[in-house]
Amino acid sequence: MTTHTYEIDLQNNAELADARARGVLAGINSFAPKTLTEYVPKQQEFKEWCIAKQYADGILVTPDKLLVYLSTYIIPRGSRIGHRKKNRDEPQEHIPLSHGGIEKYICAIICLYREQVALGLNKAENPRGMGLKGLMSSCPHIRHIYN
Repeated sequence: MTTHTYEIDLQNNAELADARARGVLAGINSFAPKTLTEYVPKQQEFKEWCIAKQYADGILVTPDKLLVYLSTYIIPRGSRIGHRKKNRDEPQEHIPLSHGGIEKYICAIICLYREQVALGLNKAENPRGMGLKGLMSSCPHIRHIYN
């Protein structure tokens, strides 16, 4: 490959990456404002959790990471909605997340996963596999354990 061909390849690849990034951004911006309001904080919380865990692949969404995040952090913590309404000085009652509440976290993280895949950053399999289905089918038992 000549230098000229190499430079053309670099320029073409940069143009393709830019087009992909603009397309992904346009897709994100096409979400309903309420969806973004729900997803962004949940995605940010996932990213912060990944950073705190010091995963070698950083904030990339993987099936195993999503399972650990949900089963060791989100589900045991429960709902935070009731916590905001109470006096901060009082001990906080544990309010389990509903199946739908857990699904909101899953949807937000799956959206982050799709963004990562679209940008060519993530090659992991889709997190909505057997492990996640198993976790969700056991949710009534998980809620009972944490009551």
